[in-house]
Amino acid sequence: MTSQLQTIAKEFDYQAFALEAIESNPELQPSTKHQYKKAINNYLATGASITDPKALTAYSLTVGSSTAAFLKAAVKTL
Repeated sequence: MTSQLQTIAKEFDYQAFALEAIESNPELQPSTKHQYKKAINNYLATGASITDPKALTAYSLTVGSSTAAFLKAAVKTL
């Protein structure tokens, strides 16, 4: 059972999930959606996981405050 759960978790596409969640949120303006998706894509391009809070924190310390704020807000929408 555990190996089945691990296989499912490895196959889950966090990027597609995050981008779809942002795109389908009716409360966000198009420009905000663009910034959120950009922040998510740039973060995921590092190879880190969206579910790793330590990696998110470490990454946010390496980018500008605006980028970090967009990433934080984007993750909160998930």
